[in-house]
Amino acid sequence: MSDDLRAALARLTAGERQTLAVRWQQNSDHWEPVNRPLGRVWQVMTSLVLEVDRMEAMRAAGAEPHTMRGAR
Repeated sequence: MSDDLRAALARLTAGERQTLAVRWQQNSDHWEPVNRPLGRVWQVMTSLVLEVDRMEAMRAAGAEPHTMRGAR
């Protein structure tokens, strides 16, 4: 399932992923004291969306034209 979720998250824009990360962290903060397992689910979801966002940023940076001169 997480591969399908990663693929779906990768199709979102960076802004949409950031919005989800903020909202899901808020959900985690809300549920952690009330229902610890549910709070943990939201924390894992937040980590997943942030991981996908980092990976997409690296992929996008690798797709940009570059030269060895710029690598110095």
